[in-house]
Amino acid sequence: VQLSSESEQSIPDCHLTDDEYSAARATPRPSSVVLQIPAKNLMKQTGQVADSRNISIRDHLLLKSAFVRAGGGDINDMSMSLSTAYRHRRENRKAIAEKVKEDWLKEKPPFVIVHWDSKLIKH
Repeated sequence: VQLSSESEQSIPDCHLTDDEYSAARATPRPSSVVLQIPAKNLMKQTGQVADSRNISIRDHLLLKSAFVRAGGGDINDMSMSLSTAYRHRRENRKAIAEKVKEDWLKEKPPFVIVHWDSKLIKH
């Protein structure tokens, strides 16, 4: 394919390298966001996600302290007790189980098939 002199003139002469090029963002994002963290129930609010991702209680506390410190807060203003975290997660699991049970009882099917792994039952 040969280019005519007209088409060669219409191509802009761009000498930017990959390092110098940055695409313009459609919506610029702010450099920081201000959040208010609930000091009393942060563990309760994040416990369901921690349970679903199999995050241990100690790791959950570690994430909580990192989150508070990254936001400029003082971890001494928050409860960092393992037993409190365990209690919140246990209460959260119980509330979720009760809600699932209530929802199932409202819309229970006409029959149910129960299947379990026989390896769990001792003979």
